[in-house]
Amino acid sequence: MPFVGATGVVPDRNAVSAQAEYSKAVDGREGVAEGDAAQQASRDDYFRNKLQGERQAAQSSASMTDEQLQEIGERMLRSPSRGVWEVLKRIDSSASRQISCELEFAARTHGLEFEHLGATIGTVIRGVDLSSDLSPQLVDVLRRALLERKVIFFRGQKLTEEQHKSFCCRFGSLEVHPFAPPLEGHPEILRISHGPASPGTENVWHSDVTWRVAPSMGSVLYCRQKPSFGGDTLFADAAAIYEGLGTKVQQRLEGAVAVHDFHGFRATQLRAGVSIPVVEELRRAYPVAKHPVVRTHPETGKKMLYVNAAFTRYIEGLPREQSDKLLMLLYSQANCPEYQCRFRWEEGSVAFWDNRACLHLATSDYYPQGRVMDRVTIQGDVPFYKSNL
Repeated sequence: MPFVGATGVVPDRNAVSAQAEYSKAVDGREGVAEGDAAQQASRDDYFRNKLQGERQAAQSSASMTDEQLQEIGERMLRSPSRGVWEVLKRIDSSASRQISCELEFAARTHGLEFEHLGATIGTVIRGVDLSSDLSPQLVDVLRRALLERKVIFFRGQKLTEEQHKSFCCRFGSLEVHPFAPPLEGHPEILRISHGPASPGTENVWHSDVTWRVAPSMGSVLYCRQKPSFGGDTLFADAAAIYEGLGTKVQQRLEGAVAVHDFHGFRATQLRAGVSIPVVEELRRAYPVAKHPVVRTHPETGKKMLYVNAAFTRYIEGLPREQSDKLLMLLYSQANCPEYQCRFRWEEGSVAFWDNRACLHLATSDYYPQGRVMDRVTIQGDVPFYKSNL
């Protein structure tokens, strides 16, 4: 029998066998040469039959009991390979490429080199100086890379505050964070500084400012000081997570709406001595936001899981206990390594992530050493969901 641990349900021996079956179907460890047509057909048939069976089962049940949630939790632990496979299939029918042929050709045309850090997310781009006056064509290539890979990285950059903002302005208008103190003379830059007196607090999976009615499109983080060890940032692909949920869960989440709030910031402000009237004024200025649990990406049309433990409070229309259990189940999916990439910082490194398409987590394993980052955030749009895309 499976047992419940700190991170969810651990599958029994049969579940492990099922995981092995998925792995064989995905990466072709059946003794068939890579790229062989028979392997591809077998792989397609396996997942097509699997998905068809789940759709048929979902039609007989519109709601889920606690036992069904437990069953779903067990199945989810075997689903990351399918989630990754579905995302890669949309890039290339062989599911063997990390980027499209079109993007690869455009990158080579501009002398760019790509180093992929994860199966569906995270690419280091070499051959570009972000402080320079980038051509519109090069900016377009970078944007396409961001859309396909969800987060892109650059190393060895030397940016002034103005150059940092100038690069970000190529992708949209900039935000000013309403709660955190801005960098003097640069209200668009949020300096995130940690050390002995201020341990890191960003070590929970989240998307930035989802408490806004129109959360950010993306963020560009520049490393000014790094610790001698630790301090990596992890990213998780929200599209792959959604694809790995399975048909029953996907249908349950279709059209669902969650409430997001900045309750953590309010608590921090009160502890820091900010008066209750001031905090209440901020609450009125930024009321709770309601977003689809699954959002449609406005540029790619892909569906993304859009809840996070930092700012999502509950799902509307569900009893609070069931909402909490379902959200915990969804939050836990970002912990699957198959959905992740991990970036090790160097001074002068830059990370640019699509806040609509991924979650991130900054490890705080370097305390009490110092870590200083500058973040510029690009304005986004109001999340929406369309089932026909």
